[in-house]
Amino acid sequence: MRRSEICWHTRSKRIRRSHSSSPSGLRARTSPRRLGLWPPRPDKDSASSSSHGQSIRPRRRLVPEGAPMTEPTYDRLSFLDASFLALESSTAHMHVAGVALFEGGTLRRPDGGIDIARIRSFIESRLHHVPRYRQHLAWIPIEKYPVWVDDQHFNIDYHVRHIGLPKPGTETQLRELFGQILGSQLDRAKPLWQMWIVEGCEKDRFGLIFKIHHCMLDGISGVDLMGVLLGFTPTTELEPTPEYTPRPVPRGTQLLVDETLRRLARAAKIAVS
Repeated sequence: MRRSEICWHTRSKRIRRSHSSSPSGLRARTSPRRLGLWPPRPDKDSASSSSHGQSIRPRRRLVPEGAPMTEPTYDRLSFLDASFLALESSTAHMHVAGVALFEGGTLRRPDGGIDIARIRSFIESRLHHVPRYRQHLAWIPIEKYPVWVDDQHFNIDYHVRHIGLPKPGTETQLRELFGQILGSQLDRAKPLWQMWIVEGCEKDRFGLIFKIHHCMLDGISGVDLMGVLLGFTPTTELEPTPEYTPRPVPRGTQLLVDETLRRLARAAKIAVS
């Protein structure tokens, strides 16, 4: 079986990874049946996280334990992740993107098209492994520091889109489309990722173009979506999609009070030491 490649593009460099050399578990096969579960990395506490006050429970892990679903919850971005937002401009986008090609195989409908709904459902069924992909940015008042909060109106159709290439669907055409998608900035009012299912690729293939903001790929949220979609074990079955229940978004005053308490606690700790 011929190896397929995933190409990653960033603002400053281009990286190629093949399934035989990826050190991080991001691997691809040419058959879409290999879109199986790749176990997510173990949760890790963020080294840059600080203690918060008791008014809001900040998340320190990808999947917080014990917090009631009715309690307002947020994650404070690390300094590194926040810097990617601060450095971004209309001419310098801080996202990474990649493109992968797959054989149509069992994902072909009787009319010859790709089963878009099945792929979209498969992706949605994996999102509970990466909760960050259903969170968007909020900002602490006055300080304007970014935090992650659950998206109250998450819509998978917005993030997983469908587009077709004109015939003959060459890789050159796919690269041109990839460049157009790479050139647009992600909407900060929504979770900072998008994916396109590209039909019409030559040699009976379809493409996946994915774009993710740099602030979602570092620190505590280092598990990327493609890492939980691609695996070694072929499968044609969909696991049940867990119900998504977003936690309430904290009010601006709550965020401000919580940040003030965090700073006071840090100052007291420094004074004692």
